Amino acid sequence: MDGWVWLLVIGLVGWIGVRWLQTHGVKTLSPDAFYQAMQQSDSQLIDVREPEEYRDGHIPGAINVPVGRLSHHLPQLSKEKPVLLYCQSGNRSGIAARMLKKQGFKEVYHLRGGLFGWPYQTTRES
Repeated sequence: MDGWVWLLVIGLVGWIGVRWLQTHGVKTLSPDAFYQAMQQSDSQLIDVREPEEYRDGHIPGAINVPVGRLSHHLPQLSKEKPVLLYCQSGNRSGIAARMLKKQGFKEVYHLRGGLFGWPYQTTRES
């Protein structure tokens, strides 16, 4: 019976952690909502994948800042403008979104499912 109690406690803590992230400014957007947010003229669209992934195909207008180098690029980003982040699957962009929120960025969004679920146009670097 002790195993079930621990399992219940771990599940509850995990659920609370997810709810905390959802209510503390990290917003996950569907592809359609992400596309609509991109239409704002002041949004900052960032692909947090590695350069070779970016060259293979990215959302038009995105700049490439790999998640591991994001902290070096913070001075070039505005904390007052919306930041739209994406990666291949949504994992790295979620990490990047939490990092930016901790640094005081006000509006931070990331693409649910990443490019795997992106139904719109992408472009390749030649």
